[in-house]
Amino acid sequence: MRFNARAKNRLDVVLDSTVISAVTGQPLRLQPLRLGISEQDVSNSLSGTIATTAKSFDLQLLDDKLQVVATLASPKGTYSFANIPPGTYRLRVLIDSNGDGRWRGGDPNLLVLPEPVYLHPRPQQVRAGFDIVEAIQF
Repeated sequence: MRFNARAKNRLDVVLDSTVISAVTGQPLRLQPLRLGISEQDVSNSLSGTIATTAKSFDLQLLDDKLQVVATLASPKGTYSFANIPPGTYRLRVLIDSNGDGRWRGGDPNLLVLPEPVYLHPRPQQVRAGFDIVEAIQF
């Protein structure tokens, strides 16, 4: 059997006539079998509802090494991270409690406390072709 990719969405399959023989013993004159190839949508997403009293915050999507993959600035009511690769993710929220438009980390001299951080307790396993829905509340 031989495969030839002729066009973007077409594949020609040619059967080897020396391996396949007719019941009558006559030589086979095999024509290529044309098969269509379809591309499947394997989009992945993580989305859900947000319940919070915070006015300003950053919702972050973290990978399994806790590196930031994507950030949403103060989404209202719902959030959505679309077209993310399969893997394990965490949701983290950096809460801007003083309303200055950015999250403030702690002072190295321990004179000023950092602004609050919320880490969703469950990691989310995103698989190919799945849309995960997870509510968060902080």
